[in-house]
Amino acid sequence: MNSAHHDKLTAGLAAHEAGDFEIAECKYREVLEEDPENGDANHALGLLMIGLDKPSLSIDFLRVALQACPDRLHLWLDYLQVLVGEQRLPEAWELLRQAREQAINTDQLDCVEAEILARVSEHNVSVTSANEQSPGNFSC
Repeated sequence: MNSAHHDKLTAGLAAHEAGDFEIAECKYREVLEEDPENGDANHALGLLMIGLDKPSLSIDFLRVALQACPDRLHLWLDYLQVLVGEQRLPEAWELLRQAREQAINTDQLDCVEAEILARVSEHNVSVTSANEQSPGNFSC
């Protein structure tokens, strides 16, 4: 990340923390205008949308952040939680499978898996074919 992007992102994060969400959003979007694939700015803007109770608007930002930085567990978890919260269970299940393929295998993912399965059962929704296995084993 170049220094101008870093400075804007830092200013955005400071504004976000101070509760000045309009300035934070402006700074994040300034970075994204010049670098649309910036993982940190996309993640920050996604989290801002969640904080503003607009989780459906966060999904694309979180997806791009994860694509930019697939080695960061918290990006997987944030994206998964939004998908689950928005009842986008087939997408969450597929993302969980992808996380497992990336050899990301943690207790936290096991808990997300349990949550997906509970919501699937609760809402009588299918996320897998009859032959497909669970993405991992869990115990929460």
